Amino acid sequence: MIDAATCNARKTVGCGQHAPTALTDANPGGNTIDPSTDTEYVTTFDNTLQVINGATCRAGNVTGCGQPAPATLAGPAPFSVAINPSTSSVYVGDSGEFEGGFPWSISVLDAATCNTIDSAGCSATPINFTRPALPFALTADPTNDTIYSSDLFLDTNGDLGDTVSAIDGATCNATVTSGCGATPAGLTIPGAADGSAEDVATHTLYVADNSAPGCRCSTPRRATPPTPAAAASPRPRYRSGPSRCQSR
Repeated sequence: MIDAATCNARKTVGCGQHAPTALTDANPGGNTIDPSTDTEYVTTFDNTLQVINGATCRAGNVTGCGQPAPATLAGPAPFSVAINPSTSSVYVGDSGEFEGGFPWSISVLDAATCNTIDSAGCSATPINFTRPALPFALTADPTNDTIYSSDLFLDTNGDLGDTVSAIDGATCNATVTSGCGATPAGLTIPGAADGSAEDVATHTLYVADNSAPGCRCSTPRRATPPTPAAAASPRPRYRSGPSRCQSR
C-alpha cells in the first residue's frame, strides 16, 4: 500500500518508505476500489474475492491492515477484477481453465450488498458466464456502461489473442443478466491483449501489447502457459520457433 500523496510524479518524499501490507488469502491477483463504500476488492487463487476495509487500511490509517479480510466466493481461480459504479457491479475474470479444466469465465457480484458496510450479499453464489478466452484484464467505463476484457489466452496451449471485448454492462450486471450470454463487440490490437486502463475524461482506453520483444505481429502468437504452481501470475513465456514478426 503506497501513499500516493507523498509518492507521485511531482512529490517523491514518501517513495522510499516501507509500504504497509494488508492480509489476504493465498496469491492475490487483481484489485479494484469502490470509493462509495471505501471497499477494496482483491482476487485470490483460493477462489475468493477479499473485501478489505479502506477506511481502516489506507495511507495514514493502517489499524485494520493486519486483520483477516472477509471473503466471498468468486469463480474458479479469479485473477482480474473491475467495478462499474453505475450499476454497483464487480466483474471478476476467472482463469479456471488453467486450474482443473474449468472454462474461462467472468463472475459478477453485487457491490451494493457485498462491501465493508453491508455484507448480506457476500455469501451469494455470483453470476457467472463463460468466455472464449482468458479475461486477463478488465476495465469498466461507467459513462457508457461498457466492460472491456483483454482476451489474452485462447487456450491452455498458450495461443494468444489480439482482441479486446466490449461487454454491455447495461444488460450484464449484478441485477440484469439478459445480455451476459451475448457475443460482445470486439476490437483488435496489433499484438496480444494484456493489461488495460481507461482515461474516462477523454474516453481513451489504453491496452498493453504483450508482443515478443523486438517485433510486432498481426496474428495471435503462442506462449508457454503457466503451470498451476505459477498460476498466480499467468504471464506468457515466449517459445522459440518460426515467427511472422517483423523487426521494429
